[in-house]
Amino acid sequence: MIRLPFFMKPFQSVFAYLVAKFRTPGTTEMYRQIGDGSPILGITTDLAKKIQKEVNELGYQSITTIAMRYTYPRVPDAVDILKKEKIQQLLLFTQYPHYDKATTGSSYNEFYKSIQGDPYFKDMNITQIDDWGDQDEYIDWWVNGIRNLIKKKQLSNVQLIFTVHGIPQNYVKKGSKYPSRVEACVQEIYERLEDIQDKFTHHLSYQSKAVPLPWTQPYTDDLLEELAAEGHHKVVMVPLGFVSNHVETLYEIDILYKDLADSLGINEYYRVEVPDANDMYAKDMAKMLIRFIGGN
Repeated sequence: MIRLPFFMKPFQSVFAYLVAKFRTPGTTEMYRQIGDGSPILGITTDLAKKIQKEVNELGYQSITTIAMRYTYPRVPDAVDILKKEKIQQLLLFTQYPHYDKATTGSSYNEFYKSIQGDPYFKDMNITQIDDWGDQDEYIDWWVNGIRNLIKKKQLSNVQLIFTVHGIPQNYVKKGSKYPSRVEACVQEIYERLEDIQDKFTHHLSYQSKAVPLPWTQPYTDDLLEELAAEGHHKVVMVPLGFVSNHVETLYEIDILYKDLADSLGINEYYRVEVPDANDMYAKDMAKMLIRFIGGN
């Protein structure tokens, strides 16, 4: 996420080590509070199995394999599996709905480096999905989740906060379209909630700032403080861009921001559920993936 200036490139690995060492105690405590570990690998594994089943039932012989960016199983492990299975066509599908070079771009770069010079992949048909946050299947998950929660809790005059992972502001200055992609997604969701727009006011904010440099704003904690100062007491958090539960949802939203909201007098605080490995979501993702490879 943080790239040093070109004249300091030799120190990038040292910088990364120092950041990791500095952040480890705080990060360890976050994970302790959500069960001493992240559920993301198990969730993603379940989702992959369900998507594979759905794709096969739609008439496409397929296998799914997982590559994590910073932990096991890594990209080389996935590449080995693909070769053993003798695949003939490959679809790359990151779990980042909105493209940025630090997330989707970084993941794909690692994959292509891992297969560079490997004759097995030389003439393979490889399709990569750069951005899928504008697809109906993804949009509908949030539309349905928001509508169901507002109706179930009989909410009105509620502040709807779309909170997404932030990126360094200098990425935006260098041309990243990530904020505009997120904004377009929020607008599409809002328009599809026409029947209950009178129940809420919506906002967009950014969370998970990693280092003391300017990141995309407004920050989610600042927005909560601002809304509380205006006298608002009902909040629904929409973790847009997070497709599975992890430290950003289970700790930051459910614990950190919840505690902040309580201290500010926001006495009704709710969160829309992320997809995780939901059966209907897996079915929808299978249909979407087939569409990307030109099935139907």
